[in-house]
Amino acid sequence: MACDVLFESDMKAAPLAIALASSLAVAAPAAAGGYISAGIGADAVLTGGLDDEFDAEATGSGRLALGLRTGPVAVEASAFGAPFANAEPMGGEREPAGDFAPFSLGVDLKYHVSLFPKLEAYGRAGVHRTWVVQNGASTDEIYSGRGHALGGGVQLPVDAFSTVDAAFWLDYTRQTTQLAMEGGGSLIEGNAHMVMLGVAFGSGV
Repeated sequence: MACDVLFESDMKAAPLAIALASSLAVAAPAAAGGYISAGIGADAVLTGGLDDEFDAEATGSGRLALGLRTGPVAVEASAFGAPFANAEPMGGEREPAGDFAPFSLGVDLKYHVSLFPKLEAYGRAGVHRTWVVQNGASTDEIYSGRGHALGGGVQLPVDAFSTVDAAFWLDYTRQTTQLAMEGGGSLIEGNAHMVMLGVAFGSGV
């Protein structure tokens, strides 16, 4: 429990750290073009109503994105999520991990700054639409809603690929969402904190 509290505190402090790094750094060198990015991460840490209703243990997380960058600014469209299990299922038996499949589509605005040669930091903010479907359930058992995401990370370009530009990245995301069961029902409001490691390819990295 103490580790979870410390982990959540660190995650909430990450955007502030990125903002401080940005104030001490300079805008990233000019880069232009598109890119594709994919990453995977540890289990999401759920807080608020999401933590009351769902459990993300032993499920992992993932993100796939397409972006367009001009200088330090990039616009990114992404699909991301972390499978859930039911935290307090009816009948007293926990559903298997991954029984609920959340899926989010979002658009983010990113700003990059140079920290050291070839190492960049970035901050990110965006909006998203989320669906949570119970595997094997009918369409009236789908949760959906809107929300926003804040995050940041670091990106390291590499020269390992001679035919295409590439970069490895480490990213933190705090996703805030409000869900309701389609057809009516009470609202579920909460946050999902995700840390992922991935790679991006394209002239925009």
